[in-house]
Amino acid sequence: MTYRYHKGDLFEEYFKVHGISENDLDISLYGDKYENERLAGFKDKLLEIRDSRFLIVGDYDCDGICSTAIIKRLFEHLGINHNYYIPSRAKEGYGLNEDIVNMAKENGFDCIFTVDNGVAAHDAIKVANDDDIKVMILDHHEYQEEPDVYAFIHPELLDKPYSKLSAGGLSYLFSTLFHEDELSLVYGGIAVLADMVGVLGYNRYLIKKAMEILNKGEIYQINLLNESDKYSYNSLSYNVIPKINAVSRMDYNANIVVRYLLADYEDCIKSVASINKVNIERKNITERLVQKAYKEIDRSQDIIIVKGEEYREGICGLVANRMIYSLNKPVIILNEKEGVLKGSGRSRENFNIYEYLSGIKEIFTSFGGHGQACGISLDLEDYDRLIEYINSTMIEINEPVKDIYETDINSLSYGLCVKLEDLKPFGTDLEEPLLMIRDVNCSNKQVMAGKYPKFCLNDEVSAISFNTSDLDKEFTDMIGHLRKDNYRRNKASFIIEELR
Repeated sequence: MTYRYHKGDLFEEYFKVHGISENDLDISLYGDKYENERLAGFKDKLLEIRDSRFLIVGDYDCDGICSTAIIKRLFEHLGINHNYYIPSRAKEGYGLNEDIVNMAKENGFDCIFTVDNGVAAHDAIKVANDDDIKVMILDHHEYQEEPDVYAFIHPELLDKPYSKLSAGGLSYLFSTLFHEDELSLVYGGIAVLADMVGVLGYNRYLIKKAMEILNKGEIYQINLLNESDKYSYNSLSYNVIPKINAVSRMDYNANIVVRYLLADYEDCIKSVASINKVNIERKNITERLVQKAYKEIDRSQDIIIVKGEEYREGICGLVANRMIYSLNKPVIILNEKEGVLKGSGRSRENFNIYEYLSGIKEIFTSFGGHGQACGISLDLEDYDRLIEYINSTMIEINEPVKDIYETDINSLSYGLCVKLEDLKPFGTDLEEPLLMIRDVNCSNKQVMAGKYPKFCLNDEVSAISFNTSDLDKEFTDMIGHLRKDNYRRNKASFIIEELR
């Protein structure tokens, strides 16, 4: 880990590090209808065939589920004849495939509208074209060339503040060309947060506006998942979004969740207990598989890879994501079943795993994703080729850089905490400021719950460490985050990450 220390005005240094200004955090710049020639062309293409019968094909993660719900609401508004379908993660795999195209043809659909998938489905697209089924693709995954379809829209075809949208964010942006819809905005904001595509530009607008709407307490579909009418970015990330994802991860059909997001209150009440139960099961299985994987890996590998029948396909990405932070290496977890390997790769922001695996993409029967996350499938007989590629192909993992902003006890206050809160939401392109307090007097220590050291820094700010090894540690400097105290009004807590 490389540390960069910054002195001077905290916010000036923070904006300099991230290459932004206060204007980049101003969501008032958005909200009016966005004028873009490519997006307008996609709209015109839809209107030209609005009398067709559409099949919306979505993806089984939170972004894809929310995208499907948004486009379905749009089609209902426009009076378009449609239905929707999300393939089974376990049985059918990701995205548009030839079987779905054949199903669409057999059921009289004239057009397939994909959301959060489709950009790499070249074989399926060819089948659709040969059958005179028009394909419209709304996707945000990486691609080498534009697909040969009736209409295509992607965030990279838009202006910079819109160029890193998730599929759900793009679906909502497209829907605003026709109507304003608060429920769809909420789903767009949740999708952006779920896919970790960044928190600047229009993404920031969606997340913050969704939070405003949710805190009115009127979106019962999300209230029931949150189990409270009070919201924070953490409550969405660690409570709501995992439940939306859990259904497909546990091999149930994601169409269930789309129906839930579009249902009336009484039907949601009937369904939410089942969703919660599935999520608890998902958490228990994930924890067990993480511990199993740690026992089986070769830690000397540059890229950690593990396979086995117990690694459920829907859980592979969660297991990999849990491991990358402790190992500081890319991780690939694969489910083995009937001679086929399916799973996910994850990496931190200092390594592009999608680009790396693209060097051997010819062995994959399916392959997609983006810089820090990818999904792959391959025949078991090609596994040795994958290992050979990993062992022989040098990887460049940049040393993680951590920015630390130096300050002093006298500068810490509840007012500073409020200003830092205004920077939220934090994400992949806007990290929470890590502060260093030098020359701390550590003599005024209390011990909380018999194991956590707590210090009074000044009249408004106390510091606490939840690392039990810090209890008797000698130090002069504290590194951590300043946050609102949940138990004392107009007070702040310095959450210690490291004592030096």
